[in-house]
Amino acid sequence: MMRTMASVATRRAGAAFGAALALGVLVASPAPAQDATTPMFPLLTQRVDEVAEVWIQGRRYTLDLRIGEDGTVVDASRGNYPTRADLADRLVENLAAFERISIATDEPLRYGFYDVEGPSPNEEDLYVRVIARNGDVLADAIVGAATVIPEANRSATAVRNVDEADVWFTTGFITMPQQLSAWFDPVLQLPGRDLSRIVVSEGGVVLVDAVKQDFTTGAYAIAYIDPVLLPPGTPGEGIPADDNALRSLAQSVVGVVFESTVPREEIDVPEGARMVRYETTAGYAVDVTLAHDGETTWVLFDASLIEGAPATAQALVDGIQARTANWAFRIPVIALSSLLRSPAALYVAPPIDFAAPPM
Repeated sequence: MMRTMASVATRRAGAAFGAALALGVLVASPAPAQDATTPMFPLLTQRVDEVAEVWIQGRRYTLDLRIGEDGTVVDASRGNYPTRADLADRLVENLAAFERISIATDEPLRYGFYDVEGPSPNEEDLYVRVIARNGDVLADAIVGAATVIPEANRSATAVRNVDEADVWFTTGFITMPQQLSAWFDPVLQLPGRDLSRIVVSEGGVVLVDAVKQDFTTGAYAIAYIDPVLLPPGTPGEGIPADDNALRSLAQSVVGVVFESTVPREEIDVPEGARMVRYETTAGYAVDVTLAHDGETTWVLFDASLIEGAPATAQALVDGIQARTANWAFRIPVIALSSLLRSPAALYVAPPIDFAAPPM
């Protein structure tokens, strides 16, 4: 299903977000049940194979999904980054399966009982707009609260087409991931056991070069440290690594997810930008570059072969580049904090001899 793309004028005004959450509802004299159920979105049900775009707006996130002729799905609002096609397919199939049961109300003042009145940052209603490849609107609705039809004691989901007054009790439901990251495959996965070296530099100047010394314990050794990071008079040789700090730095790339992404060409990387290079036993390296842009720090990933790499490493590099080469990412704070840690925290400072004469 869903094999082509179409351009569409975005319709975001008056949209609100919602997936089904249980909610007690006060209902006043709902209209009698219909004799037979009919599709809530008849055009979508009839033309489900023609879907080219799905706009989703919600309290937690928004998505502008574009479906290619080959079945791939990208998020146009995030630099056309690839999304999980299975989730997009499931969403459209679930919407196409909604059927009308009866009218709950046509009074705008009662929309709030069903979470279908409009933008609602404190509710879980879901606004969806589905477009065919020729530009036809196949669905444009707010999917609101999961509720119960009083006279039938039957569970239902409240739905309102945005250009109609009627709120419908319907069959069906939508399961939306709680986190935006669930729509995307991990950007980067570097197994910690495979990391062999971590190099931190700024503006092309190496600050710390740590080599894994023991692959069983994960212990590192400092191969080089910029003297500017050391207390005055401290010899540059034999500085012990802070293994916990280096493991934390390694953990930031074990499984990278993102909160947002933009095309890489939109980001200016400053001359003094920090880069953390991760080398692996598999024969490839990943350079992680941090680019500050106001209050946001964007992260860029670049994979390359290490000299003497086995032939199998090229496929790994190609896979990483396919997911990262064209984009810059905003990653969760916990991972970003490790990447921004002071290089001076990556080694164990020698004890200070307070009895020694001043230098």
